[in-house]
Amino acid sequence: IGKSGERGRLKMGLYGNECPVLVSQFIDFCAGDGIVSTSKLMMEDGLGVITGPVSMANGGVLNVVYPGERLDFGVPSQAYAFARAAGKSKAGDNYVPQPRPTKNSDAIKSESSVRKHDCAGLVSVPAKGMGYGSSGPEDEAFASSFQVTASAVPGMDRDGRKVIGQVLDSTSMDVLERLASIPTKKGIKGVIPGQNSGPP
Repeated sequence: IGKSGERGRLKMGLYGNECPVLVSQFIDFCAGDGIVSTSKLMMEDGLGVITGPVSMANGGVLNVVYPGERLDFGVPSQAYAFARAAGKSKAGDNYVPQPRPTKNSDAIKSESSVRKHDCAGLVSVPAKGMGYGSSGPEDEAFASSFQVTASAVPGMDRDGRKVIGQVLDSTSMDVLERLASIPTKKGIKGVIPGQNSGPP
């Protein structure tokens, strides 16, 4: 946490019965083999391009802290994450990032938020699922993949975001509160941990 060297874990429970497709996507992204939205052929050699799954385990970070409000997690750059995992300085000109997923889009659209964003500790994803938290290029499609509330944030309901889980225990809530209190520069809404400036 910050420069203190503190470590903490957020233990989360997911509403798999109510939001099975969104929860499955979340698990793939956070604890599974990652999300692959390209053709399987793209993952094989011989097509002249390289790519790989996108996941929190490979380049995922606590991307932005909105003090006292929410934490934003994701993979800021797929190319950077791919290069780092391969031990390279850059991914290369033939690297192709995973595009925003379109599989199961109708099922995701039909799944409703389990509850309103009315308290701390709620796990929230974009209305269309992973990859739709920002409007940037494909390389940054998963930069804002999911958020965890640190307080009630009614604006997330107005944005159409969906609650698919919640933080489970008091120890995790203490970690959440600590993360949400990381100091940021005056006038900056959020800060990318480890850097000296806020989000662009």
